[in-house]
Amino acid sequence: MPPTSKKSKRTLSESKGSAGGDKIELFCICRKPYDNSKFYVGCDWCSNWFHGDCVGITEAMSQTMTEFVCNGCKTGKTAAPRELFCLCRQPYDDSQFYIDCDRCDDMFHGRCVGVLRKESESMDEYTCPNCEPQGAFNYANTKTLGTRDYEELRKLLRQLQTHKSSWAFREPVDVKDVPDYYHVIKNPMDLQMVETKIIERRYQQLVEFIGDITKIFENCYQYSLYDPKGSPSHHDATSLESFLVPKIQLLRSSMSN
Repeated sequence: MPPTSKKSKRTLSESKGSAGGDKIELFCICRKPYDNSKFYVGCDWCSNWFHGDCVGITEAMSQTMTEFVCNGCKTGKTAAPRELFCLCRQPYDDSQFYIDCDRCDDMFHGRCVGVLRKESESMDEYTCPNCEPQGAFNYANTKTLGTRDYEELRKLLRQLQTHKSSWAFREPVDVKDVPDYYHVIKNPMDLQMVETKIIERRYQQLVEFIGDITKIFENCYQYSLYDPKGSPSHHDATSLESFLVPKIQLLRSSMSN
């Protein structure tokens, strides 16, 4: 089972085999509970986890792989049925931030519903777009952007680009500086890319803009877990996200009126 806490995201080791009456989730082709002494590799298709020993992949080998697809997915039969979550109906992925709806109890990627991780920490209650599509929060996130809205996005982006903590996120990560970055991060995003999408008016809704900004932070947090010493920008991501939260809230307020 994925975590049920509304405002928390757990790693694989934290979310498996928890104490209490929860059913223990089984993984790999050997169908065993999670064991933090073992090395695991995740399938990029079904998001199931497999012992490296069971699928013939060492930890060193995994660091040079751009994708791993389990035999079950290759043959059209996944190792085990996976529960689907969010508007995008994807299996749980412990590298992503989720928020629970207090009405339907479904879990949603923050980026899919326009909720920043830092923003969720101060939310007493959250209602998803499925349960309350016309609520002020969801309406502002999903209304079609107009010319005035794009001007506000440009202003906000400039504030992010000039913030002292945005230095690592202004342009794509250079492989000369971080050689293995794109082996770990499969969906890169940066402020330069966001700027291009604003100029080309590729954002239809505010939630899409928030989703891309969220992806920048999530990629940073994910790489930090992989290589803490190689990611000094983790603190900057936290700082920039905290700076962004009140700006986004103010923007939503103006768009919902």
